[in-house]
Amino acid sequence: MSAIQTPATILLAATMVAAAPTAHATGPERSGRTAKVVDLAMKAAGGADALTGLGILKARIHNEETTAKGEQHVTDMTAWVNGADLEQLRLQYTPRILLVDNGIKAWAMIDGQLDTRRQTPLMARMTLHDRLFPLLLPFSLGIEGVRVTSVTRATWEGDPVWKLTVEFPPNYFTTPIFNTPWELLVRRSDGRLLVAQLFAPEEYLKVGAEGVRYRFLRWEKVGPARLASDLLVVGIDQNGAESGHVRTVKVRWESLGMPSEPLFMHPKDLEAMEEGDLPGR
Repeated sequence: MSAIQTPATILLAATMVAAAPTAHATGPERSGRTAKVVDLAMKAAGGADALTGLGILKARIHNEETTAKGEQHVTDMTAWVNGADLEQLRLQYTPRILLVDNGIKAWAMIDGQLDTRRQTPLMARMTLHDRLFPLLLPFSLGIEGVRVTSVTRATWEGDPVWKLTVEFPPNYFTTPIFNTPWELLVRRSDGRLLVAQLFAPEEYLKVGAEGVRYRFLRWEKVGPARLASDLLVVGIDQNGAESGHVRTVKVRWESLGMPSEPLFMHPKDLEAMEEGDLPGR
């Protein structure tokens, strides 16, 4: 099973093929090095505060997927992110499904109606993380609860890199395959993020699970920030071999300026605000 996700499914079957280059670690670094490497990656992306002054960011996301069996899927999504608070996320996931997280509450709307099922808030939040956390790297490393726990020297396709290990709070993503430490490969020469990848936990290998590698191919300048605009997402085995399961992701970003509070307001709170029932209004 693969953790490359589509709106229709989370885990898909995939066939492993010949090994691709992997990052080879050459030894641990002092803990102080971790913060320095994160700062290096942030600087390469425009600085840790590069998103703060941009207000709401809008992302048009185009996905083209080819499974290991040759099946093809094309999906388009639109996301809105508060540049000053990356826990405020909104995603038009399909034409019928809207997911929102304002950092306090998360919810889903189906055909314009609030989905009141008990599990929906958690699933909405985790799905937003699935789709948007990788696209917001390296800035999403600053989200509360996300921890960079170590850094080692490594090489990637001939480039000296820093390999960062990233850990997440429980139930951060929809699938247990994603809820595992990730590796980020940052080029030592300029701090540019090259790869984010995760390997399937051992207990899921028996059912055909595979990991995921995000290759960051291009970046788009939005104000002072550099945001991922072209990614290649591939399934990988435990040795880093890339499978025939591939997804290309193209993102077109724009800054909408000042934050728009209603974008991230729960429908009931928005209704109360419009009726003048919220305290202090």
